Amino acid sequence: MHVDDLAELYLAMLERPAPGVVGNAVGLERTPMRRIAEAVAELTGARAMSITLEQAAEALGPFAATLTRSSPLDSSRARRLFGWNPAAPASWRT
Repeated sequence: MHVDDLAELYLAMLERPAPGVVGNAVGLERTPMRRIAEAVAELTGARAMSITLEQAAEALGPFAATLTRSSPLDSSRARRLFGWNPAAPASWRT
């Protein structure tokens, strides 16, 4: 998700409020947790590493199971209600 796309959705939701409506801001591409962890590590100067589910449960408790679930999100409501159409700049997609 490009920051410009997210900002456009936030602006549309502020301009046309829909109380109680949850709109998922997700792109069309699914992003694996590993890729997210690697991006966070790169940005923070940390090192991404794989651990077993048991190690994750010991370190994170019940939250570890959440990170291993496949939970695809759907942005169709945000698209429909707010006219949102994420289109990251071409320079970002390459």
